Amino acid sequence: MRTRSALFAACVLLSACAAKTGQPAAVPQPALASPLIVEQAHESWVHPFNTRASVIAVASDGAIWVNEDLNFKVARFNLDGTYVEFPVPEQGPFVVTRDAIGGVHGSMYFAVNFGSHYGILRVLRSGSVKVFRTPRTPTGLGKGPDGTIWATLPNGHVVHLLSDGTFVSYALPTPPGLPYGITTGSDGNIWFSVHDQHMLDRLDPTTGVITEYPTQDCGPLSTLSVPRGNLWLSCDDGSIVEYTTQGTNVATCIACSVFSGYSHQLAYEPSNGRIWATVNNVGIVGLDPATGNYDEHKDPLQGGQTEIAAAPDGNIWLAEQGSPWISIFVRRRISTVPQSVTVSSGGSQTITVTEAHYHASWSATSSNTACATVTANGPNTFLVTGVGTGSCTVTVNDTKSNSLGVPVTVR
Repeated sequence: MRTRSALFAACVLLSACAAKTGQPAAVPQPALASPLIVEQAHESWVHPFNTRASVIAVASDGAIWVNEDLNFKVARFNLDGTYVEFPVPEQGPFVVTRDAIGGVHGSMYFAVNFGSHYGILRVLRSGSVKVFRTPRTPTGLGKGPDGTIWATLPNGHVVHLLSDGTFVSYALPTPPGLPYGITTGSDGNIWFSVHDQHMLDRLDPTTGVITEYPTQDCGPLSTLSVPRGNLWLSCDDGSIVEYTTQGTNVATCIACSVFSGYSHQLAYEPSNGRIWATVNNVGIVGLDPATGNYDEHKDPLQGGQTEIAAAPDGNIWLAEQGSPWISIFVRRRISTVPQSVTVSSGGSQTITVTEAHYHASWSATSSNTACATVTANGPNTFLVTGVGTGSCTVTVNDTKSNSLGVPVTVR
């Protein structure tokens, strides 16, 4: 472990490096032909929007933002199934390089490269767009404990974008360094990965002191902080590693290396605490930190997913860098306990229904009442009663056209 005070260098955005400000008119679009907030009973993949997006992120108001580099725009997907496009005011083509992060009040920040200059693009929900120029293209964006934006730069620096539009710059203790993912830990410090040095660095925002922690064989990329918990890193060897805010390695998700690719981007799902990771050119992995169990989902497009977002609709969104499409992994909605029923003739068993992000009612029907009947006996429970020997299916329905079949065997 090495500690050293970082170099403070304030860069005030005056006329020479001032960001252009514009108020381009937002372009509202109709609801997508393919569903945006997809409600289905079984897991599937859908690809509803062609943007050639390379980044995707969720704003504080739940909207989902992507870049449209070829159209010189960024777009916001609203939860009602509509989207709004915002032109970027700078002259010439631009590329959103790697990262985006939601700010306060539904705003979104993108790391951008205009060819001749670089910066952090801020888009407010109102449509106001502004670019804060940086000396190099940001490789990662994160939000500080006070909601302001931090960025890593490939010249061995971390910069802090203050609320007045100025930057404070911090030099890495071991130059030059290639920092990537950046986040705020549960301890209130700024944490970021240094890929080429195999380091996880902690920056104290009150003192500017940077402390380095070696990550051994992990060349860290994305850095994720779990609320009230530890830090997670994605590595170029395909693994996902967990660190405490004291810089101690807790565990390595060895099993997450089963894909022949490297894990790149991480996302946290607040509703259940799961961590999701992209695996380059293959698909995604969902990890339960409490148990270490994980599940794998292969993307049929097998694009180069570099960005992933756990959206408020309960689905997992990805920017398909190797494909023109945004991908949405649609989660299994309805589930029952038990998943199948076996009863004797005249016997009964209760099934309990749950459904993610759903708070209305369910109904149930039997495919053959000579085999079994089903009646509601609670707000989310149904009583299955055997009538005659044989097999049938009890189908559970919600009010959004989702259904799930429960196999029933009567002996």
